[in-house]
Amino acid sequence: MAHLLIRLPPTYVIFDLSRFPDGDESYIFEHLLYYCSFLDDVPAINVVVDHENVVVTRGHKYLESAQLLNRRTILALVDNASPKFAVEALLSRTHVVMLDWSKTLVGAQRDKLPLVWHVYFFERSLQPGEQLRFASEVAGFFDELSQQYGQTGEAKWLVGDVNFDNEINAAVFQVYAPIGDERWYGDYLLRARRFSDECVRILSFQGRKFMF
Repeated sequence: MAHLLIRLPPTYVIFDLSRFPDGDESYIFEHLLYYCSFLDDVPAINVVVDHENVVVTRGHKYLESAQLLNRRTILALVDNASPKFAVEALLSRTHVVMLDWSKTLVGAQRDKLPLVWHVYFFERSLQPGEQLRFASEVAGFFDELSQQYGQTGEAKWLVGDVNFDNEINAAVFQVYAPIGDERWYGDYLLRARRFSDECVRILSFQGRKFMF
């Protein structure tokens, strides 16, 4: 059976850490949960359909986030080792939908400039001058990038202002970020690392520990 991409309620999926432990230590879960709260779709997980159970095999923290955020559905890639009868039984359940890989990929490729959230956590709250520097040097990178990609006039890829939450030491903003050609990504991370080294240490980006 080929790999299947499905959408199903997160509550249909269980954890079995004795068989499929969560070995990914690269995230700070509280930060990831906050990041996921801004997303329309929590990132996809991997599952195996085992008789009556659907068990997460990869993406444990994404599943937990979706459950805690009370998301109605989550995307899941079904392991092709799952018994055919078990998969068919799952697909017959309410709110479980099998997706077309080709249409999903085409849809993703069509949007070359998606609007995305960027979420940072710091070791302490930023002072006003530090906020200005972060907004200019890190978030402002995308307005500079828009010029490199041939945008002219008033075109901006940074959407609105950067929101700083001093209670949780976080910064959040939305940008249009080009996909397909991500040669810019290293330069962007260098901006963030310079801010982290010279100003206030960054603890995480998109929920992942900032180790760059």
